[in-house]
Amino acid sequence: MLTTPLTELLGCKHPVVCAPMCGFAMGAMAGAVAASGGVGLIGIGAGSIFGPERVEKEWSIAKESAQGGVLGFGLLQSFMSEGVSDPSFQKIVSLKPDCIWLSFGDSCPNELVDFIKKGSPKTVVLIQIFTPPEAVSASKVADALVVQGCDAGGHGRQDRTASLMTLVPQIKSDLKKAGRDIPVVATGGVFSGAGLAASLALGADGAAMGTRFAVAEESNAADAYKQRIIDCEDGITGTTHSTTWDHLAIVGKGFIDGGYTGRALSDSTALCKYPTVESLAAITKQDIDDYSKADYKTKAVWTGASSGLIDSTTSCSDIISSTIKEAIEILSPSSGSSLRFSVSR
Repeated sequence: MLTTPLTELLGCKHPVVCAPMCGFAMGAMAGAVAASGGVGLIGIGAGSIFGPERVEKEWSIAKESAQGGVLGFGLLQSFMSEGVSDPSFQKIVSLKPDCIWLSFGDSCPNELVDFIKKGSPKTVVLIQIFTPPEAVSASKVADALVVQGCDAGGHGRQDRTASLMTLVPQIKSDLKKAGRDIPVVATGGVFSGAGLAASLALGADGAAMGTRFAVAEESNAADAYKQRIIDCEDGITGTTHSTTWDHLAIVGKGFIDGGYTGRALSDSTALCKYPTVESLAAITKQDIDDYSKADYKTKAVWTGASSGLIDSTTSCSDIISSTIKEAIEILSPSSGSSLRFSVSR
């Protein structure tokens, strides 16, 4: 077993978190991850995306299969125009989940955190950040931080942040200087036990995986979407970050207004048509309408730089067990690691 400040805080068996990918990480996936010892999160987004009825439905599905494991929700602040009055947010707090992951908004959302703590004092609040200053700010109200590096798929600040290799140590250093000692979850490019082991070695207390879970059997992503990721041979040159897709998508405004960009497969025909910021001015209403009906060769397939290293779909249970097994082998070379180094004193 790998015991860290994150597992102690949340009461989970493994320091592995399923990123709350909105619409993909729903009840079935969250329940499967929780039952396997990880942290299962339901990606609701906000009331403007999934309403209170859907919150309750997905929660019931997750609880039914979680076997008492750790469950929570993910919320997108940039879509919560009503703030604490957001109906889905209020429903989530009333359910008293084990944790709530807040992302894409104020790094120190005092109002939201106060509402959570008053309505559900035992709920652990994780706040997703991208830079060291945001981390110090978020640490004032968060119980744990999610540190997203530039290799992440989907939305983030890939144009402003760095890889986890430097981001995690810098944030840990800044938190120490500020006198803050809270768990840090690394995310962005982590897809295996090697990534988890590296994250722990860098000073993180756990890792969140998005792309790896996006293609899981329990993922709510369409089969065609999963296949596009699996078919990607090189996620480094085969993905790119852009705002093109958000300018074409009806729900993209929340990310654009927040200054976020998104990493997706770069062979999208939509990106080929509108490859630059300057070209976006030519987007028409017809383009937006066509995009809403398009397939995944045109639409964004949000996925990270690790895409080329994922070649199949499997269950959440298999993903977590293989991740933990590999991480333990790496961190304990005497257990039979295949790494090409040895340690001696």
